[in-house]
Order: sequence, then C-alpha cells, then structure tokens
Amino acid sequence: MITTQRAYSAAAKIITTADTMLEELMTIKR
Repeated sequence: MITTQRAYSAAAKIITTADTMLEELMTIKR
C-alpha cells in the first residue's frame, strides 16, 4: 500500500513538472 502511494506521488510530481515545462515552452514560442 505504501509503495503504491509513493508511486502515485512520484507520477503526480512528474506530471506537474511536465505540465509546467509545457506551459513555459508555449510561452517561449509566442
């Protein structure tokens, strides 16, 4: 159960980071 929670947290962190990077890229493109 703890492992699943950790994996979920890691995935959420990665998704958030990727989302932020995408936003920055879009801003730079404009």
